[in-house]
Order: sequence, then structure tokens, then C-alpha cells
Amino acid sequence: MYTLSQQIFGIADNMLDMKWGNLTAAIIIDLRTWKRIKPNHQEAMEKIAKKIGNGFQNKNRHETDKAVQVMQEYGLKVNTPTAEQVDKWEALIQGMYPDIRGSLIDEKVFDRLMEIKKEMDSR
Repeated sequence: MYTLSQQIFGIADNMLDMKWGNLTAAIIIDLRTWKRIKPNHQEAMEKIAKKIGNGFQNKNRHETDKAVQVMQEYGLKVNTPTAEQVDKWEALIQGMYPDIRGSLIDEKVFDRLMEIKKEMDSR
């Protein structure tokens, strides 16, 4: 959306088709507080949180796809990376982890995010 609104694709008319983004929202509850919530309420909260999260995710994907489609109509070329190229990108990003962990993101938070990412990747 930002690229479309800023007309950046007029200058940089090639896009790498990679699903890349940051975590835009989260619901965080202290473990001590969570343990005081009745299990049936925990389940209800998780269900609602997943529903809201999926709704945001679907809306964001739709808006992004729509923006890319408009930019393609004005000359944007979308390039799909090979599996080898994706692996190289991931290796590059993972190589940055030591610079991020403990400086930009607290070590414990970073470690937990990596656990969550691992869980999501395994799905």
C-alpha cells in the first residue's frame, strides 16, 4: 500500500514477490494473570483473538494484492524468486539476528518470537 500511495513503483518498477512483513499486533497477557483466568474463558479469548487476527491478516493480504495489481497495470514487474533465492534471503536475514537480538529487540522477546516463528513455519 505504501509503495502504491507514494508512487515508488514508477522509479523502482521491479518487485520481488516474497511474503515479508512484521508482526503488526499482539495480545499479551502476563502468565500469572493468564493462570487466574478460567480455562473456558481462556479458550474463548484464544478463539476471539484468532478470529480477529485472521480477519486482519485476510484484509491486509487482500489490500496488498489489490495494490500490487494496480501497480502492475502501470508497469510494475513482479518477479518470483526461486527456492534457492529465497534460501539466500533467509540466510541473509538470519545473519542479522545477532545484531537485532539484544539491541533492537530484547533478548527474551526475540527468543520468544523465534519460537513462535518456528511453530508457524512448521504448520
